[in-house]
Amino acid sequence: MRPHPYRLPHILAPKFMNRFLLFLSCVFGCLTTCATLGQTRLADFTLPPGFVAEQIYVVPNSEQGSWICLTVDDRGRLIASDQKGALYRLTPPESGGTEPPIIEKIDLEIGMAMGLLYQSDSLYVMVNGKSAQGPGLYRVRDTDQDDQFDSIELLRGIEPPGKPGAGHGNHAIVPSPDGNSLYVVCGNMAGRPAGGFDSSRVPKNWDEDQLLPRMPDSRGHANNTMAPGGWIAKTDLEGSHWELVCIGFRNVYDAAFNREGDLFTYDADMEFDLGTPWYRPTRICHVTSGGEFGWRNGSGKWPAYYPDSLPSAIDVGLGSPTGVTFGYTTDFPAPYRDAFFFCDWSYGRIYTANLKRSGASYSGSHQLFASFAPLPVVDIVVHPLDHSLYLVTGGRGVQSHIYRIRYDADSDETKKNAINSTEAAADAARLHSLRRSLEEMHQPVASNGVEQIWPHLKHQDRHIRFAARIALEHQPVAQWQDRFSAETDPQTIVEATIALARCTENRAQALLQKLEQLQLENLNRTLQLDLLRAYTLVFIRHGRPTDSVASQIGQQCLSLFPTRDSHLDRELSRMLAFLRTDGSIEPMLKALETAESSDDQMHFALMLRGYDQDWSIDQRRRYFRWFDRANAFTGGRTNGEFARQIRQDAEATLSDEEKVELKSLLKKPDQASPQATATQSRPMVKQWTVSELLPEQDSSWQDIRSAARDPKRGEHMFAVAMCNRCHQVRSQGGRVGPDLSGATNRFSPYDLLEAIIEPNKTIPHEFQAVKVVTDDGKVVVGQVVNYGGGGMSVRTNQMEPWKLTKIQEESIEQISPSTTSLMPAGLLDTLNRQEIIDLLGWLAER
Repeated sequence: MRPHPYRLPHILAPKFMNRFLLFLSCVFGCLTTCATLGQTRLADFTLPPGFVAEQIYVVPNSEQGSWICLTVDDRGRLIASDQKGALYRLTPPESGGTEPPIIEKIDLEIGMAMGLLYQSDSLYVMVNGKSAQGPGLYRVRDTDQDDQFDSIELLRGIEPPGKPGAGHGNHAIVPSPDGNSLYVVCGNMAGRPAGGFDSSRVPKNWDEDQLLPRMPDSRGHANNTMAPGGWIAKTDLEGSHWELVCIGFRNVYDAAFNREGDLFTYDADMEFDLGTPWYRPTRICHVTSGGEFGWRNGSGKWPAYYPDSLPSAIDVGLGSPTGVTFGYTTDFPAPYRDAFFFCDWSYGRIYTANLKRSGASYSGSHQLFASFAPLPVVDIVVHPLDHSLYLVTGGRGVQSHIYRIRYDADSDETKKNAINSTEAAADAARLHSLRRSLEEMHQPVASNGVEQIWPHLKHQDRHIRFAARIALEHQPVAQWQDRFSAETDPQTIVEATIALARCTENRAQALLQKLEQLQLENLNRTLQLDLLRAYTLVFIRHGRPTDSVASQIGQQCLSLFPTRDSHLDRELSRMLAFLRTDGSIEPMLKALETAESSDDQMHFALMLRGYDQDWSIDQRRRYFRWFDRANAFTGGRTNGEFARQIRQDAEATLSDEEKVELKSLLKKPDQASPQATATQSRPMVKQWTVSELLPEQDSSWQDIRSAARDPKRGEHMFAVAMCNRCHQVRSQGGRVGPDLSGATNRFSPYDLLEAIIEPNKTIPHEFQAVKVVTDDGKVVVGQVVNYGGGGMSVRTNQMEPWKLTKIQEESIEQISPSTTSLMPAGLLDTLNRQEIIDLLGWLAER
């Protein structure tokens, strides 16, 4: 169902709606009330064919607050919590019925929950504020069987580092597949359980592990928050024993188990880092025993390729992750019934992910399932009786609604009911079984455990290697250090070195002697990255190498740099910068000057900033000229601030003589230099049409590849046409528009050109803008990306994604879908025909 531009169930004339809600709260201001709307009504969501969204309840914010989490009790009633207040119970009406829902306030001194779970005749409550006895896991019960909760029991407090109720704190409670345990999901500012964890699947040797000084967030966000970051723990139904399962998240809100018993979560990005080399998109993570996902504050976030961390299953993009669930108990058709549903609060979307076994873990793709603006969805559950999805909007004081999404087979003309999930390949099943057997050893085991673990350190599957190394770190070092000394396999040497570096102290000489058996140039790319990380951990945890060892390793790195592989060049340059290898400034400076990706440029600038000697004055000039280019980069709100921080650090290494020589370059620019914006300086060629560029509509990508073209110029045109400000290709570029990696598998050349030249013709649902009309006649067109503070924030210019327009809720008269694309027209009008063919040819190879 497409949004109707004139039916506005969310915020049509909110001033009048608020008065209406106030009137209702006076009439029904008792413990049990009727809903503010007397009848369930349709909501105009964008949904796949056959699905219907219904508005069940409009929460009177002044009386019941802003709701943020849901669970379903044994009678099919919803239980919700106000973020800053009490708990409520809602009996939903039948679909299409005229009876309103029944709303009850739970009359107990507990609330401010960001996680709720009804399990085994108990309501488990994860308090994140000052309610009850403060933050922690509680059990609420009905002890006299009168259908009213009357008992509150604190199972375990969670001690936050700051004030209770802050963001990134205590979140969801998830039942184990057998129903006998609870999994607790917490963000990176939650703190630790009172008394600490009773046991840990994660070796308790985590640290920051930064080879070079990191750059803190310029606004101070999370600068004092250290490892382990966000975490997931397991406890029993009594909350008596807490076992740490997985760490290294930023701000996980919810999690869910699939049929195979594997746990998945949806972790947050740091949107202000957009455009920096350490930005990590929101992502679906397969939560494994002993897992580490590498969140660290500021620029210290670990890349996904580090062998001592785990990669995501699916990278999603910008967003604000909230509730998740699997659709197994819905009555939806395949593939929705088997999908992983996950919610994005800031963009107002619900996605589905198709997660399939890939090796010992999972991979997949995601699709938009439901959207509307505004739809600040915070939680989602499957109702066990009517088999529909229920969702709640709210958080940060914004208006809350309860919606139901059901499937109406009679209205689905496409009848996409076929396709059941196929059984996983036998090889993947074997690898999953092997991973689980290794995870059983994420604790001290019998003396023959090392015999079972050791061979898998060289396994081809990354998740098997990780599980084996974590198992090894749980065993006494005395049981396996002799094996390390005798080992000859390169992969095993690297993995065992990482384990020993993390588990021991003062062993630099022995570890480096072992690593010296390996030569970087003789290894494949993955092993090169792993070896560089092994060296890194030895240097961080066991001390700097001697000058001779540093020179030897540095020369190995210098002989390879640059490789034109972004990840490998980043790690080689990091090592060169740490070792201060002679002759490394010039190749790194050339890499800074020639890298097409602004991410890579910023990385090389960051690496060079600490060199305090061995510069020529010409090299200094070239380095500081780069900051004029950086001033024009697009990205998150702090992207420009990070460039200024890099510059400030670099200036601190200058001698007095160098400062005099570079005086004109050290003036702080107020705006982007003309040289940095190539498109603005290029003359108009013509207003191209698709037919002028491709007369044959059925032109193939093979035709483009076989045409005379310049791939290097095509890559440059991707930047000149400003495509890279919004779109990424192979993880490089902007992230506010669709990923163009593999675009040739989804579009013909004609269709792709049409999407560029005529962006308003077809607008993908997930990138559709809204038109907001205010009471003073102002019209704002853009993408709603945030809520709170009594209004919403709208991104109106994709080229400057950090600039947001704030609109107060009371000023909004109308919201409707916009027919204007967020992508500007005319981006190719400064390119000649050959340059456009070069651009298409370059995309054809991505």
